[in-house]
Amino acid sequence: MDPSLYQAITSGDLNCFDNLIGKNASKLFQVTADQENTILHVAAKLETLQVAERVIGLCPSLLHKPNYNGDSPLHIAARLGRVRMCRLLINCADLLEVEVEKELLRMQNLDHDTALHDAVRNGHFETVRLLIQQDSQLTRVINKAGESPLFLAVDRRSYEISQHILQAAPAVCSFKGRNSMNVLHAAIIRAELVFKRRNMVVNILARCLLLHKFCNFHFRNVYIFDSIGTDFMHEVMRRCPSATFECDIGGWIPLHYAASSGNSEVINLLLHHDISLAHVKDQKGRTAVHISAKAGQADVIQKLIETCPDTFELLDDKGRTVLHYAAKKGRIGLLGILLKTLDLDYLINARDNNGNTPFHLAAFKRHFKILRRLADDGRVDKGAMNNAGLTALDIVESSTLPKHHIKARITRILIKRGSLRSMEQRAIVKNTKQKAIEAKKQGQTQKVENKAQPEESKSQRDVKEKGKYNLVVSTIIASITFSAICNLPGGNYSDSKDNHQIGKAVLSDDKYFKSFIISNSTAFGLAFTSILLHFLASVSAKRRVYVYARLINIAFVSNYISALLILSAYIAGSRAVLPKSLADDTLTQSAVGLLVFCFLSCLLYVGIEIIFFFQY
Repeated sequence: MDPSLYQAITSGDLNCFDNLIGKNASKLFQVTADQENTILHVAAKLETLQVAERVIGLCPSLLHKPNYNGDSPLHIAARLGRVRMCRLLINCADLLEVEVEKELLRMQNLDHDTALHDAVRNGHFETVRLLIQQDSQLTRVINKAGESPLFLAVDRRSYEISQHILQAAPAVCSFKGRNSMNVLHAAIIRAELVFKRRNMVVNILARCLLLHKFCNFHFRNVYIFDSIGTDFMHEVMRRCPSATFECDIGGWIPLHYAASSGNSEVINLLLHHDISLAHVKDQKGRTAVHISAKAGQADVIQKLIETCPDTFELLDDKGRTVLHYAAKKGRIGLLGILLKTLDLDYLINARDNNGNTPFHLAAFKRHFKILRRLADDGRVDKGAMNNAGLTALDIVESSTLPKHHIKARITRILIKRGSLRSMEQRAIVKNTKQKAIEAKKQGQTQKVENKAQPEESKSQRDVKEKGKYNLVVSTIIASITFSAICNLPGGNYSDSKDNHQIGKAVLSDDKYFKSFIISNSTAFGLAFTSILLHFLASVSAKRRVYVYARLINIAFVSNYISALLILSAYIAGSRAVLPKSLADDTLTQSAVGLLVFCFLSCLLYVGIEIIFFFQY
């Protein structure tokens, strides 16, 4: 395009434009490079109304001239929210002929988007209102991706536009969306995203404060629809009843998304519309109850128990019930609700296609809280075998955990509560031991294959190696602190002059000296405690490996605190014997601040270690 012509259009200089066109009328048909925009596209983009009106008067065919992407000038104006330009283009087309106006409004680009699609996608409400007022049939046009204008509005969370489309074109608007979804899918999914953002801060704070360790908190799902809610969804269901049963490409209906996100309000609305929705399965055979159990939505499960109790008998394609999902995903709170609320005598030991009960799946996934909860239930068959001939206890014992002491503790708890090993596995273990004895007698050097033993031996060796070095550190700290109390900073009085007691510390009245004594004595006490813990750990090393490992960890924490207290004693002793000007310098104060930070972090570590000790 001629630069002078482009400059005249962008500046809105009508006189310059007339002079350039008058000299060479062919310039009306010039286009820009790459995008191939005509002069009317440029005028529409910059909303130079006078130039656009003059161009249409000179060459009306430019109204329908597409650019490289198939966009008409009306597409450009609608995409940018140029309401006055849109009105001008539509009025000019109407002056030519009514059909020309309709043709312009319904023009589609290469993506099959109309001007209404572009206006909705970019959230230009006034432009949307103008286009629908001119032609309400635009609301039924589907683009190349399968999106209707109403779906785009909900997908972009432009709820004011959504309401307007639904009210302005009640009889003709389409509810279709991409990937075989519809408007109802989009409304529920976007509501879920709003909920997650609003509650993310609460969940992070709860985890940082370790509240989920001490209390059984269940944050209720409070959904905020931002000007759209169940009234809108109810209207969609009234206008298009089939939307509730339509599946997306994954086989999910709107109820499945509501169950996954825990939106109880929408679930009530959908089930009130048609209770049979609770029995609809996705491509993997999962119903709403399976999906909500997988997501751990306890509120939804309680609502489904009240509304559709028969859905808990439904199986997915793997033959799994809702209990299987709760056990597999480690949903301890949900499992408790199911065991208390439902009569599950006939489901608690249900086997899936691989013969696994919920007890088996919890063992496979190492959800030890679930295992303990199920082991405490007298209805659970603790000797049930799957198709591989394994019980839950067999699975736990054969697992390769990074911390063997946890596995040992869980194994002991399961045995105490009546869990059984399969007889076949006992025979295999016995046979393996017999082969090992025979190989040893014959002097053979070959190793008998045993998958569980190398992992256990390595874990025990690692813990014992840690304990050995930890004991050395405890001994060193005890020696240092004992020596420091015998050689006090500032020395002792050697005579009784000035009424001083012989042997008394010279700095006994100094506050920093007192801090030194407290820190040093506490460090000695903790180091000695660490030595005693190592002694107790050695007693239980063979019988209870998990107790041994925990005692070693606590001894390690004691040494850590002792080391910090030694630093504290050093700082206090230095301040006691050094001149005041030197003791109050910035370096010393920085060291004290670092000490406080390290000490607080250590206390946090101790708290977490104690929690884990009692948890497993």
